Amino acid sequence: MVGVLAEQETKKLAPRGEMLSFLNDLRAYKGERKIIQALIEGPRGSAKSLNFTRFLYLTAAHFAGMRILVVRKTRADLAATWCQTFESEVLPPNVRQEVVGDSSATHRTEYRLSNGSVFYLCGLDRPSKHQGANLDAVLIEEAEEVQWHQVQGFFGAIRQFTPGLPWQLFVCLTNPGPPKHWANQKAIHGLMRRVVTTHKDNPKWWDGSEWTDEGRAYMASLSRYTGVQHKRHVLGLWAAAEGTVWDNFDELTHVIEAPRRADGTPDWTQLGLKDFIGGMDWGFTAPGSLSIYGRDSDKRLVRVAGIYKTKQQLEWWAERVVELDKEFGLTRIMCDPSRPDAIALVNDHLARKGLPMLCEPADNKKASSAGGDLAGIDLVRWGLEKDQAGIPRIRFIRDALRFGVDPELQAANQPVEGWDEIAGYTFARDAHGELLDDRTDPDAPDHMCDETRYVAAENWKRDKPKVDPAPKFDQGSMGSIYRHADEFKPQRRHRPMWRAGIA
Repeated sequence: MVGVLAEQETKKLAPRGEMLSFLNDLRAYKGERKIIQALIEGPRGSAKSLNFTRFLYLTAAHFAGMRILVVRKTRADLAATWCQTFESEVLPPNVRQEVVGDSSATHRTEYRLSNGSVFYLCGLDRPSKHQGANLDAVLIEEAEEVQWHQVQGFFGAIRQFTPGLPWQLFVCLTNPGPPKHWANQKAIHGLMRRVVTTHKDNPKWWDGSEWTDEGRAYMASLSRYTGVQHKRHVLGLWAAAEGTVWDNFDELTHVIEAPRRADGTPDWTQLGLKDFIGGMDWGFTAPGSLSIYGRDSDKRLVRVAGIYKTKQQLEWWAERVVELDKEFGLTRIMCDPSRPDAIALVNDHLARKGLPMLCEPADNKKASSAGGDLAGIDLVRWGLEKDQAGIPRIRFIRDALRFGVDPELQAANQPVEGWDEIAGYTFARDAHGELLDDRTDPDAPDHMCDETRYVAAENWKRDKPKVDPAPKFDQGSMGSIYRHADEFKPQRRHRPMWRAGIA
């Protein structure tokens, strides 16, 4: 790509540091044609998006017919950030009117240059046909906001091969986030080139020897950030949210693809799954969460199916239990014990269909963090670790959702898969802001997290059956005849009808 950027244009870009090295490598690349993957990361205001977007524009202006897709989690955020930067700071004044016209960035679907090159715009909150398009480059804006499964499909669309262009690109731009985020993990494992930017890479803030007046004001404004936000947005560090409950969760490790037979149907025997147990957290306005976990002979758990929906009545959930039992032959379903009415309704529904009454209340004491070192929360954390065979004791199948993503949750930028709650599942704080390690934040989405606790406690810490104490008096003695032993024995409840048939 020698000659793509003239000396005058290079000065206009003013890239510095690792960004400059990366752009120079792209301009000079002469190897075999391939998809080059890069993670461009840095704190807020480090000019990473501006500099790379200018490079992409100049490249598209040079290679006629180039096709670039720009993606962000929501279309509205893309319009308010990248589109504004592209229109006001990237496009030269003499071509701005031709490219932009009179339409607003909010409703625009593309920017088309006079040579036929196109920048397509995509928000992940709206269905898009772009995963089936032919593209030269995909640019993911604020990659920290999105999950890997939401963007991995775009790889299949990078197949344009514009004449003269020696590479295709998959580039993520982002402020650093949690260390376990897929983009950071890919860079750690050498699957993406890491390009680090700093505030001194932005000529607006740093003139090469000292802070500008604007730079001093901007850096002072960043003082409002504290804790993890300071680490991410000011220092540019990948830092975990303070108080993350399961900070050892890693999407690349714990979320796996379903093994499949030749006909495409899931084959759970490849994972050694022997039987299946359910977990249920009730909800209506907040999502209800019903998951099915397979268990192998070493009692590892794999979430093979899940339903994560709002606005569904109990009767609807009861019918879903029937369907899932027919598919998996469930042994039991551990349910949120705060709704005995819901448990009774679902079991009654099962009984009317001649099925075992599968639902039973989870023991919240056993599933909480207060029940011992390996109870509840701590037990799931232990389960996320690898065992002696190098396999995590808890894993989640990607694309396991039945009935798809809930549109209301998606529109509200809430977790939609269930397991995507984990990154925001944090401990509560007291009145002084100090973290409490014995309870979780009541405002954090925790619906699948709760039912995971129930299933983990049932799978690894099931109570042993209670045995009645030995009789106080020998059979035939006066104490036995006059039933004096009864006053020493606790009153036993009849076995609830809904427990009948439980394995």
